[in-house]
Amino acid sequence: MNTLIMDISNFSVEDFVLDARFRSWVLKPTSSLNEQWDSRIAKHPAKVKDIVVARELVLKLAQKNTSITKSEIQEMWEGIDGKIDEEDQDSTHEPKVIYLNSASVISQYNELYRPNFKSQWKRVAAILAICFGLSVMANLLFSQNEEAIAPVISFTEFSTPPGVKSSLRLSDGSVIKLNSGSRVRYMKDFTAETREVFLEGEAYFEVAKDAARPFIVHTGNTSTTALGTSFNIRSYEGEEREVALLTGKVAVMDNVLNKKVYLKKGDGVKLNPEKDKMELFRYNKEITTAWLNKKIIFDKTPINEMVRTLENWYGVKISLSQINKTDLWVSGTYTNETLSNILEGLSYTARFDYEINDSDVKIKFKQ
Repeated sequence: MNTLIMDISNFSVEDFVLDARFRSWVLKPTSSLNEQWDSRIAKHPAKVKDIVVARELVLKLAQKNTSITKSEIQEMWEGIDGKIDEEDQDSTHEPKVIYLNSASVISQYNELYRPNFKSQWKRVAAILAICFGLSVMANLLFSQNEEAIAPVISFTEFSTPPGVKSSLRLSDGSVIKLNSGSRVRYMKDFTAETREVFLEGEAYFEVAKDAARPFIVHTGNTSTTALGTSFNIRSYEGEEREVALLTGKVAVMDNVLNKKVYLKKGDGVKLNPEKDKMELFRYNKEITTAWLNKKIIFDKTPINEMVRTLENWYGVKISLSQINKTDLWVSGTYTNETLSNILEGLSYTARFDYEINDSDVKIKFKQ
Protein backbone atom coordinates (compact mmCIF):
# COMPACT_ATOMS: atom_id res chain seq x y z
CA MET A 1 0.00 0.00 0.00
CA ASN A 2 1.23 3.46 -0.84
CA THR A 3 2.20 5.13 2.43
CA LEU A 4 0.74 8.46 1.31
CA ILE A 5 -2.77 7.00 0.73
CA MET A 6 -2.71 4.55 3.61
CA ASP A 7 -6.25 4.16 5.00
CA ILE A 8 -6.40 3.98 8.82
CA SER A 9 -10.16 4.44 9.15
CA ASN A 10 -10.69 0.82 10.25
CA PHE A 11 -7.46 0.37 12.18
CA SER A 12 -7.64 -0.94 15.74
CA VAL A 13 -4.93 -0.63 18.41
CA GLU A 14 -3.66 -4.04 17.32
CA ASP A 15 -3.48 -2.95 13.68
CA PHE A 16 -1.39 0.10 14.52
CA VAL A 17 1.02 -1.89 16.71
CA LEU A 18 1.48 -4.55 14.03
CA ASP A 19 1.94 -2.06 11.20
CA ALA A 20 5.61 -1.59 10.31
CA ARG A 21 5.00 1.93 8.99
CA PHE A 22 3.42 3.01 12.27
CA ARG A 23 6.29 1.51 14.32
CA SER A 24 8.82 3.18 12.05
CA TRP A 25 7.14 6.57 12.62
CA VAL A 26 7.06 6.12 16.42
CA LEU A 27 10.60 4.75 16.79
CA LYS A 28 12.42 6.54 13.96
CA PRO A 29 10.49 9.76 13.23
CA THR A 30 11.47 11.91 10.28
CA SER A 31 10.01 15.15 8.92
CA SER A 32 8.45 13.21 6.03
CA LEU A 33 6.85 10.58 8.31
CA ASN A 34 5.57 13.27 10.68
CA GLU A 35 3.87 15.08 7.78
CA GLN A 36 2.36 11.82 6.45
CA TRP A 37 0.89 10.82 9.81
CA ASP A 38 -0.28 14.37 10.50
CA SER A 39 -2.28 14.15 7.25
CA ARG A 40 -3.70 10.73 8.13
CA ILE A 41 -4.79 11.77 11.62
CA ALA A 42 -6.33 14.98 10.27
CA LYS A 43 -8.54 12.81 7.99
CA HIS A 44 -9.45 10.42 10.82
CA PRO A 45 -9.29 12.34 14.15
CA ALA A 46 -11.49 9.70 15.81
CA LYS A 47 -8.50 7.30 15.69
CA VAL A 48 -6.38 9.46 18.02
CA LYS A 49 -7.29 7.46 21.13
CA ASP A 50 -6.20 4.16 19.53
CA ILE A 51 -3.06 5.80 18.14
CA VAL A 52 -2.05 7.07 21.59
CA VAL A 53 -2.48 3.60 23.13
CA ALA A 54 -0.63 1.90 20.26
CA ARG A 55 2.21 4.41 20.42
CA GLU A 56 2.76 3.79 24.14
CA LEU A 57 2.83 0.03 23.51
CA VAL A 58 5.40 0.30 20.73
CA LEU A 59 7.63 2.46 22.93
CA LYS A 60 7.34 0.01 25.84
CA LEU A 61 8.13 -2.97 23.64
CA ALA A 62 11.19 -1.50 21.97
CA GLN A 63 14.43 -3.19 22.99
CA LYS A 64 16.46 -0.05 22.57
CA ASN A 65 15.73 3.60 23.10
CA THR A 66 15.17 4.50 19.47
CA SER A 67 13.65 7.94 20.04
CA ILE A 68 15.03 10.82 18.05
CA THR A 69 18.44 12.01 19.23
CA LYS A 70 19.27 15.48 20.50
CA SER A 71 21.52 16.11 17.51
CA GLU A 72 18.75 15.10 15.10
CA ILE A 73 16.30 17.46 16.83
CA GLN A 74 18.87 20.26 16.73
CA GLU A 75 19.23 19.67 12.99
CA MET A 76 15.47 20.00 12.64
CA TRP A 77 15.49 23.36 14.42
CA GLU A 78 18.35 24.51 12.21
CA GLY A 79 16.20 23.47 9.27
CA ILE A 80 13.42 25.66 10.62
CA ASP A 81 15.81 28.62 10.73
CA GLY A 82 16.66 27.95 7.10
CA LYS A 83 12.99 27.83 6.12
CA ILE A 84 12.37 31.09 7.99
CA ASP A 85 15.11 32.75 5.96
CA GLU A 86 13.58 31.35 2.77
CA GLU A 87 10.17 32.69 3.78
CA ASP A 88 11.63 36.15 4.40
CA GLN A 89 12.79 36.15 0.78
CA ASP A 90 9.49 34.81 -0.55
CA SER A 91 6.50 36.31 1.29
CA THR A 92 4.09 34.20 -0.77
CA HIS A 93 5.52 30.95 0.62
CA GLU A 94 3.06 29.16 2.92
CA PRO A 95 4.70 28.76 6.36
CA LYS A 96 5.06 25.23 7.72
CA VAL A 97 5.64 23.64 11.08
CA ILE A 98 8.22 20.89 11.43
CA TYR A 99 7.11 18.34 14.02
CA LEU A 100 9.83 16.86 16.20
CA ASN A 101 8.28 13.43 16.88
CA SER A 102 5.04 11.45 16.94
CA ALA A 103 3.99 13.01 20.27
CA SER A 104 4.13 16.50 18.75
CA VAL A 105 1.88 15.40 15.87
CA ILE A 106 -0.64 13.56 18.07
CA SER A 107 -0.89 16.27 20.75
CA GLN A 108 -2.58 18.78 18.43
CA TYR A 109 -5.50 16.38 17.89
CA ASN A 110 -5.83 15.13 21.47
CA GLU A 111 -5.80 18.00 24.00
CA LEU A 112 -5.99 15.84 27.11
CA TYR A 113 -3.52 13.27 25.76
CA ARG A 114 -4.25 10.97 28.69
CA PRO A 115 -5.26 7.45 27.59
CA ASN A 116 -6.86 5.28 30.27
CA PHE A 117 -4.67 2.20 30.11
CA LYS A 118 -6.17 0.68 33.26
CA SER A 119 -9.51 0.23 31.53
CA GLN A 120 -7.79 -1.48 28.60
CA TRP A 121 -5.37 -3.83 30.34
CA LYS A 122 -6.99 -7.03 29.01
CA ARG A 123 -6.82 -5.70 25.48
CA VAL A 124 -3.21 -4.64 25.93
CA ALA A 125 -2.26 -8.07 27.26
CA ALA A 126 -3.82 -9.69 24.18
CA ILE A 127 -1.89 -7.39 21.89
CA LEU A 128 1.36 -8.36 23.61
CA ALA A 129 0.59 -12.05 23.15
CA ILE A 130 -0.13 -11.58 19.44
CA CYS A 131 2.95 -9.46 18.84
CA PHE A 132 5.21 -11.95 20.60
CA GLY A 133 4.71 -14.63 17.96
CA LEU A 134 4.91 -12.52 14.84
CA SER A 135 8.06 -12.18 12.75
CA VAL A 136 7.11 -8.64 11.74
CA MET A 137 8.10 -7.60 15.26
CA ALA A 138 11.69 -8.79 14.78
CA ASN A 139 12.99 -5.36 15.75
CA LEU A 140 11.13 -5.45 19.07
CA LEU A 141 11.89 -7.50 22.19
CA PHE A 142 9.19 -8.43 24.71
CA SER A 143 9.74 -8.79 28.41
CA GLN A 144 7.57 -11.55 29.95
CA ASN A 145 7.62 -9.87 33.33
CA GLU A 146 6.81 -6.36 32.13
CA GLU A 147 3.28 -5.19 32.76
CA ALA A 148 1.63 -3.19 29.97
CA ILE A 149 -0.29 -0.85 32.24
CA ALA A 150 1.01 2.70 32.06
CA PRO A 151 1.58 4.60 35.28
CA VAL A 152 -1.12 7.00 36.38
CA ILE A 153 -0.42 10.52 35.11
CA SER A 154 -0.68 13.12 37.84
CA PHE A 155 -1.62 16.69 36.93
CA THR A 156 -0.97 19.81 38.98
CA GLU A 157 -3.12 22.93 38.66
CA PHE A 158 -2.03 26.42 39.66
CA SER A 159 -4.13 29.58 39.40
CA THR A 160 -3.90 33.26 40.32
CA PRO A 161 -7.02 35.06 41.56
CA PRO A 162 -7.86 38.57 40.32
CA GLY A 163 -5.45 41.13 41.74
CA VAL A 164 -2.61 38.62 42.15
CA LYS A 165 0.32 37.69 39.91
CA SER A 166 2.62 34.78 40.59
CA SER A 167 5.65 32.85 39.36
CA LEU A 168 6.36 29.12 39.51
CA ARG A 169 9.25 26.88 38.51
CA LEU A 170 8.53 23.52 36.88
CA SER A 171 10.40 20.26 37.42
CA ASP A 172 12.49 20.78 34.26
CA GLY A 173 13.64 24.23 35.39
CA SER A 174 11.26 26.18 33.17
CA VAL A 175 9.64 29.27 34.72
CA ILE A 176 6.04 30.41 34.25
CA LYS A 177 4.97 33.92 35.26
CA LEU A 178 1.20 33.96 35.55
CA ASN A 179 -0.90 37.09 35.11
CA SER A 180 -3.96 37.83 37.28
CA GLY A 181 -7.03 35.68 36.74
CA SER A 182 -5.08 32.96 34.91
CA ARG A 183 -4.58 29.22 35.36
CA VAL A 184 -2.14 26.52 34.23
CA ARG A 185 -2.37 22.74 34.41
CA TYR A 186 0.63 20.47 33.84
CA MET A 187 2.03 17.03 34.59
CA LYS A 188 3.63 16.80 37.99
CA ASP A 189 6.53 14.95 36.35
CA PHE A 190 6.90 15.51 32.61
CA THR A 191 7.18 12.48 30.34
CA ALA A 192 10.46 11.38 28.80
CA GLU A 193 9.41 12.83 25.44
CA THR A 194 7.33 15.98 25.92
CA ARG A 195 6.61 18.77 28.38
CA GLU A 196 2.99 19.85 28.14
CA VAL A 197 1.16 22.74 29.84
CA PHE A 198 -2.48 23.86 29.51
CA LEU A 199 -3.12 27.60 29.92
CA GLU A 200 -6.20 29.74 30.49
CA GLY A 201 -5.50 33.48 30.64
CA GLU A 202 -2.07 35.04 30.19
CA ALA A 203 1.42 33.84 31.05
CA TYR A 204 5.06 34.46 30.21
CA PHE A 205 7.22 31.36 29.71
CA GLU A 206 10.97 30.94 30.10
CA VAL A 207 11.51 27.44 28.76
CA ALA A 208 14.53 25.44 29.95
CA LYS A 209 16.47 24.07 26.98
CA ASP A 210 15.96 20.35 26.41
CA ALA A 211 16.53 19.26 22.82
CA ALA A 212 14.98 15.83 23.41
CA ARG A 213 11.68 17.14 24.84
CA PRO A 214 9.68 19.89 23.13
CA PHE A 215 7.71 22.20 25.43
CA ILE A 216 4.06 22.46 24.35
CA VAL A 217 1.56 25.03 25.65
CA HIS A 218 -2.09 24.27 24.87
CA THR A 219 -4.59 27.16 24.77
CA GLY A 220 -7.95 25.91 23.56
CA ASN A 221 -7.48 24.62 20.01
CA THR A 222 -4.08 26.27 19.67
CA SER A 223 -0.76 24.73 20.68
CA THR A 224 2.63 26.45 20.86
CA THR A 225 5.71 24.20 20.61
CA ALA A 226 9.21 25.27 21.69
CA LEU A 227 12.55 24.06 23.06
CA GLY A 228 14.69 26.64 24.88
CA THR A 229 12.63 29.78 24.41
CA SER A 230 10.86 32.73 26.04
CA PHE A 231 7.44 33.84 24.88
CA ASN A 232 4.18 35.41 26.06
CA ILE A 233 0.71 33.94 25.47
CA ARG A 234 -2.58 35.72 26.04
CA SER A 235 -5.72 33.60 25.78
CA TYR A 236 -8.76 35.07 27.51
CA GLU A 237 -12.29 33.92 26.73
CA GLY A 238 -14.01 36.17 24.20
CA GLU A 239 -10.77 37.83 23.02
CA GLU A 240 -8.25 37.21 20.26
CA ARG A 241 -5.57 34.72 21.23
CA GLU A 242 -2.03 36.10 20.94
CA VAL A 243 1.44 34.49 21.00
CA ALA A 244 4.55 36.72 21.05
CA LEU A 245 8.08 35.30 20.76
CA LEU A 246 10.86 37.05 22.69
CA THR A 247 13.74 34.57 22.18
CA GLY A 248 14.31 31.20 20.55
CA LYS A 249 11.90 29.44 18.20
CA VAL A 250 8.26 28.36 18.46
CA ALA A 251 5.75 26.64 16.21
CA VAL A 252 2.09 27.69 16.56
CA MET A 253 -0.77 25.61 15.19
CA ASP A 254 -4.55 25.97 15.41
CA ASN A 255 -6.84 23.01 14.71
CA VAL A 256 -10.00 25.05 14.13
CA LEU A 257 -8.35 27.34 11.58
CA ASN A 258 -6.32 24.39 10.25
CA LYS A 259 -3.31 26.68 9.95
CA LYS A 260 0.27 26.38 11.16
CA VAL A 261 3.09 28.90 11.43
CA TYR A 262 6.50 29.20 13.05
CA LEU A 263 7.79 32.40 14.62
CA LYS A 264 11.16 34.06 14.83
CA LYS A 265 12.29 36.59 17.45
CA GLY A 266 10.04 39.66 17.48
CA ASP A 267 7.18 37.89 15.71
CA GLY A 268 3.70 37.61 17.09
CA VAL A 269 0.57 35.85 15.85
CA LYS A 270 -3.08 36.69 16.55
CA LEU A 271 -5.70 33.97 16.23
CA ASN A 272 -9.43 34.46 15.93
CA PRO A 273 -11.17 31.15 15.07
CA GLU A 274 -14.59 32.82 14.95
CA LYS A 275 -13.43 35.13 12.15
CA ASP A 276 -11.25 32.45 10.54
CA LYS A 277 -8.24 34.69 11.03
CA MET A 278 -4.58 33.97 11.80
CA GLU A 279 -2.48 37.12 11.49
CA LEU A 280 1.29 37.52 11.80
CA PHE A 281 2.64 40.82 13.12
CA ARG A 282 5.72 42.42 14.70
CA TYR A 283 4.71 43.09 18.29
CA ASN A 284 5.58 46.02 20.56
CA LYS A 285 7.67 44.52 23.37
CA GLU A 286 6.82 47.29 25.83
CA ILE A 287 3.09 46.68 25.40
CA THR A 288 3.29 42.87 25.31
CA THR A 289 5.41 42.58 28.47
CA ALA A 290 3.96 45.60 30.31
CA TRP A 291 2.21 43.44 32.91
CA LEU A 292 5.56 41.90 33.88
CA ASN A 293 6.82 45.40 34.72
CA LYS A 294 3.73 46.41 36.73
CA LYS A 295 2.45 48.55 33.90
CA ILE A 296 -0.95 48.81 32.27
CA ILE A 297 -0.78 50.02 28.69
CA PHE A 298 -3.97 50.62 26.75
CA ASP A 299 -3.24 51.18 23.06
CA LYS A 300 -6.55 51.65 21.26
CA THR A 301 -7.82 48.88 23.52
CA PRO A 302 -11.51 47.85 23.19
CA ILE A 303 -13.70 48.66 26.21
CA ASN A 304 -14.43 45.00 27.01
CA GLU A 305 -10.69 44.25 27.11
CA MET A 306 -10.11 47.31 29.34
CA VAL A 307 -12.78 46.00 31.73
CA ARG A 308 -11.22 42.52 31.85
CA THR A 309 -7.76 44.00 32.47
CA LEU A 310 -8.87 46.23 35.35
CA GLU A 311 -11.01 43.49 36.92
CA ASN A 312 -8.10 41.05 36.94
CA TRP A 313 -5.53 43.65 37.97
CA TYR A 314 -7.44 45.09 40.93
CA GLY A 315 -9.79 42.24 41.85
CA VAL A 316 -12.99 44.21 41.23
CA LYS A 317 -16.23 43.75 39.30
CA ILE A 318 -17.03 46.45 36.74
CA SER A 319 -20.48 47.10 35.27
CA LEU A 320 -21.15 49.38 32.29
CA SER A 321 -24.25 51.42 31.50
CA GLN A 322 -25.41 53.75 28.72
CA ILE A 323 -22.68 52.62 26.36
CA ASN A 324 -23.89 53.33 22.82
CA LYS A 325 -20.80 52.50 20.78
CA THR A 326 -19.64 48.95 20.11
CA ASP A 327 -16.25 50.05 18.74
CA LEU A 328 -15.23 52.31 21.62
CA TRP A 329 -11.56 52.06 22.64
CA VAL A 330 -9.20 53.68 25.15
CA SER A 331 -5.48 54.56 25.33
CA GLY A 332 -3.15 55.36 28.21
CA THR A 333 -0.10 54.16 30.15
CA TYR A 334 -0.14 53.63 33.92
CA THR A 335 2.59 52.41 36.27
CA ASN A 336 1.70 51.38 39.83
CA GLU A 337 -1.38 53.59 39.73
CA THR A 338 -4.50 53.19 41.84
CA LEU A 339 -7.72 52.14 40.15
CA SER A 340 -9.31 55.51 40.84
CA ASN A 341 -6.41 57.34 39.16
CA ILE A 342 -6.68 55.16 36.07
CA LEU A 343 -10.43 55.60 35.79
CA GLU A 344 -10.05 59.32 36.34
CA GLY A 345 -7.57 59.55 33.45
CA LEU A 346 -9.67 57.43 31.10
CA SER A 347 -12.93 59.16 31.95
CA TYR A 348 -11.99 62.34 30.08
CA THR A 349 -11.24 60.74 26.71
CA ALA A 350 -13.84 57.95 26.90
CA ARG A 351 -16.43 60.34 28.40
CA PHE A 352 -17.80 58.45 31.38
CA ASP A 353 -18.49 58.90 35.09
CA TYR A 354 -17.49 56.21 37.57
CA GLU A 355 -18.22 55.13 41.12
CA ILE A 356 -16.12 52.78 43.27
CA ASN A 357 -17.74 50.96 46.20
CA ASP A 358 -15.19 48.51 47.61
CA SER A 359 -14.89 45.82 44.89
CA ASP A 360 -17.93 47.04 42.95
CA VAL A 361 -17.26 49.59 40.18
CA LYS A 362 -19.92 51.27 38.07
CA ILE A 363 -19.11 53.10 34.85
CA LYS A 364 -21.79 55.28 33.24
CA PHE A 365 -21.08 56.73 29.81
CA LYS A 366 -22.15 60.24 29.02
CA GLN A 367 -24.68 60.81 26.26
